[in-house]
Amino acid sequence: MKKCLLIYLVSIFTEPILAGTYIQAETDTQHRIITMNERGVPITGKNSLVFQIKACSDAYFILSEKHRFNKPDERFFLVILGATPNANVNGIRDSCLKSCNKPSTKSTGRWLYCSTFRTFWLAWDGNGGLGLGSGPQVLRNPLMKLRTPRPFLINFLTLWGQANRVEWRFLLDNAPLFVFPRPYGGSTVEVPENTDVRKVILDLKATDQDKDIVLFSVVGEHSYTFKCAGSSLVLMNPVDFEEQSLYNVQIRASDGSYASVTHLTVIVTDVNDNAPEVDRIDPIEIPEQLPEGCIIGAITSARDVDTHDKITFSLIEHDSSYFSVDPNTGLLYMRQTVDLEVLSVTAYVANMTVVVSDLVGHTTSTAVIVIVSDINDNPPTFLQDEYHINISEASSGEVELITFTLSDPDVDPDANISLALSDVSDVFYLQDRTLVCATDRLNYDVQNHYALKVEARDGQKMGRQNTATVTVIVQVLPVMNHGLAWMTGNKGRLPRVTLSRSVKPETLVAILSASHSCSGTDGHVFYRIVSVKDEKQHEVIGAYTIDAGTGRVSTTSSFNKYVSVYNNLHVQAYDLRQPDRYIDGWVSVDVNTVSDASHADVVGAVTCETRTELLLLQSMVGILSFCLLISSCVILCKRKSPIKVYPINLECRTCTPIQQTPPLGTMPQR
Repeated sequence: MKKCLLIYLVSIFTEPILAGTYIQAETDTQHRIITMNERGVPITGKNSLVFQIKACSDAYFILSEKHRFNKPDERFFLVILGATPNANVNGIRDSCLKSCNKPSTKSTGRWLYCSTFRTFWLAWDGNGGLGLGSGPQVLRNPLMKLRTPRPFLINFLTLWGQANRVEWRFLLDNAPLFVFPRPYGGSTVEVPENTDVRKVILDLKATDQDKDIVLFSVVGEHSYTFKCAGSSLVLMNPVDFEEQSLYNVQIRASDGSYASVTHLTVIVTDVNDNAPEVDRIDPIEIPEQLPEGCIIGAITSARDVDTHDKITFSLIEHDSSYFSVDPNTGLLYMRQTVDLEVLSVTAYVANMTVVVSDLVGHTTSTAVIVIVSDINDNPPTFLQDEYHINISEASSGEVELITFTLSDPDVDPDANISLALSDVSDVFYLQDRTLVCATDRLNYDVQNHYALKVEARDGQKMGRQNTATVTVIVQVLPVMNHGLAWMTGNKGRLPRVTLSRSVKPETLVAILSASHSCSGTDGHVFYRIVSVKDEKQHEVIGAYTIDAGTGRVSTTSSFNKYVSVYNNLHVQAYDLRQPDRYIDGWVSVDVNTVSDASHADVVGAVTCETRTELLLLQSMVGILSFCLLISSCVILCKRKSPIKVYPINLECRTCTPIQQTPPLGTMPQR
């Protein structure tokens, strides 16, 4: 293009003056705007013009759809020609006057001169294209061109100069005039979609007042599908109604210098030459228990591209009789209800074929898969309607009462069942599916009967959740009233023990044992010393200790000479969880002042030696006292009267057994 421009500039001063009729116009320094339509230059319905221009400053052309072109929504082309050396303003802009950032085409160089007319041509195609070239031959020696993405019709030509006077001369000539199609469009022709290629679809006709030879051609985007052969419009490629049913064909009639363009609408008519089309249908998933007549889906992807064709539907069932299809609408219906529990399956899959037919017998088939999935339509079930359980209040620890077994006919029933317990007493709780009793909170006297409600909930599925409730009756059995009994000694009598005065600390005195039953031991029994008294019922403090858990009674220190020779220990055995239930007992302890021998766990023992020594000592003291009394009397009698002396017989009494420990609950008497 630069090369062409250069050649053109070299020949600028030798350019001939064209013969013909001209319409002149000029602008001044006041930027006066001239509308050439008002001067007699035809624009509407034309597609080119030839003009000459002489200017010392830049010249401007506006080719617009409407007379006014300064609003944002109005379409126009701005053509700028430069008159200064190395001008860079030469260009075509799309709907822009100032500060243009829109796409434009530019070219550099000086195209206008103050003393010489230059000849240019402007051409447009009605589809948004505009071109500028040099010389009188339109479309030859192009200099610039631009196509807008928003096509519009060019109806007005406006001129103005930038600073100095600009002179224009527009060459008038008669362009060919269309007879058929009509000059300004509006003509139509119908072409069946099965028309053969290279068939003539229309005869063209145009006249020229200058008696020039008229040549026809198809311009624009459809020149590949349609072509002019002489004065005939020929179909060059097949047309398909389903792909494109309407063509806006631009036909050009040219006499070599000027040309006219008109529009022909080609309508492609439909022929029933296509089978129905059905897209691939995704599997349809529905829940079980849908009622008969329920719509489960529609074959909306079926269609026939042929105009006014009608399609019908039919269903071929390979392995199911649960579904049907509406022949006119393609809606799928439930023919009968599906119950997976009755079928003993976890899911049901129906493989079917839908056949779509048109009026002339074209058919298309496609597979349809319906998946029936399980819903949560059955509640969980306990094995029993009611449970009865007995538990003793003497039970210890956390006692498992029952483990519930449940069933649910729905899919994967057991994994999603949860249990909930209603118990305001906090005595019972659920551990997974096991009912557990906290026995330390059982008290027969407070509450001996519980009616518990256990609720089973299955897992929520498809927005559903079912529950079932069962009653658990728990009866608390009481502990027997005579439950505590001494197991130490003979027939429940606690031992009588003899200790040496010189015993060491922590010497074992006795081991006590009591139980809740007539035999055996119970882990809840504990022991304590209530009091220790001597033979004069005085309190003895700090001499003995007892292990509360084992019942082991032992001394705390050695006995000194001031310790009494007899101690009576009041002891108790009691239930740790029911401290108000206890049993009393007494352990007798004799302190031996001579012998270090100790005998433990002796019931009703006879200590003859100790008693003999005690009686002899007491007798000797009595005899001496008696002798002193007699001596005093004899002395007095010798003074007053004779005294008779009677012999005294002294004899050692044999020792008698000490009485056994009194029965339980009584204090021993000495």
